[in-house]
Amino acid sequence: MGIRPVFIVVLSIGFAVGSTCVAVLKMVDLNSYRIFISQKVTTSIGRSMIINGDLEMRLSRHPALVMHDVALANAPWGSRPNMMTAKQFEVQIALFPLLTGRIKIRRLTFIEPDIIVEITRDRINNWMFDTPTIQESVLSSHSPTTLPALHVTAITVRQARLVVLDNSAQKQSVLHTLQLAHMDATTIGFDSNIILSFYGIIGIVPIRGQGRVGAITDLLANRPFTIDLAIAAADTTFALTGVIAHPLNGESLDLFIHAYDTNLATMHRIEHIIA
Repeated sequence: MGIRPVFIVVLSIGFAVGSTCVAVLKMVDLNSYRIFISQKVTTSIGRSMIINGDLEMRLSRHPALVMHDVALANAPWGSRPNMMTAKQFEVQIALFPLLTGRIKIRRLTFIEPDIIVEITRDRINNWMFDTPTIQESVLSSHSPTTLPALHVTAITVRQARLVVLDNSAQKQSVLHTLQLAHMDATTIGFDSNIILSFYGIIGIVPIRGQGRVGAITDLLANRPFTIDLAIAAADTTFALTGVIAHPLNGESLDLFIHAYDTNLATMHRIEHIIA
């Protein structure tokens, strides 16, 4: 009997605080924070990030900070000024963890991002940022018994265009384009596998897949990163399994393709892209 009233009081206070936070956010002119947010991200990753459009708070059971027209600078040697542009970037935040001092991001959503990943002839890539702040903060704050201060549980990508430009080949550059209609990636924690599902087009080949890949800690620490996906590409279905020894560098791929219903022409295209 004694616990129930305490629970009701705590829950009531929680709802009251959450409602107050929402009310305050509605009154704030978020556009005045555009430069502040851009500067913080730029400092954290060592790469310029600019919010060209408006900032808004989408209010619901899970409020979301919405940024319009976002651009992330490319490496200085890159083939174009921006590594990524996005029509919209949403950060969905859980309210109650804020009461305990944690920022729990329920979902990051990228809408119509246009991304280029590049590798030079010296095998330098454009996705390794100058400042390892994100990697260090996640890995140093993480332990089996404590949750990190920043916790992301899901990422959604809609209507993406991904260009892969590999100049590491001896004779000529290799260019691949992926039109990603939808991708979902979810996890229950930094040490847990990422559950992945996606569909889109690689070149002219429609592709759909699902499965699981390694943990965020493995990715950020550049440790062996497992791959276990079931993929359907046009009229071919196959399993892609194996390990990427150094995922941040994209090096030492030990991947296996086990085909079930095989179209040789389709498999040749897929193998060429993976290789």
